Amino acid sequence: MSFQFPLANAPTVTVLSKAGETTAACGGLGGGSNQTPQAASGNLCIYVTESTNLDIPALTVENNTRLGFGLLAKAKGEGLYYAYGQWAVTAP
Repeated sequence: MSFQFPLANAPTVTVLSKAGETTAACGGLGGGSNQTPQAASGNLCIYVTESTNLDIPALTVENNTRLGFGLLAKAKGEGLYYAYGQWAVTAP
């Protein structure tokens, strides 16, 4: 994923894999129909909203830079796997 505007530095990353989960840096999904992801200043928050056969602990952010990030995912077992979600980043 590429950020629309380059940041000054790479953001701190948090992956939230449970519905409704929040942290101080990642305030959750707000707005109409919970479709507005929140991220505090200097943070990238990735909200996994639905998944099947996904090894959640193995979901990692790769190549996190001031320009964007990539995701690496693995299946928990044999067969297809997928994840859906939303993300937000806020510049410091």
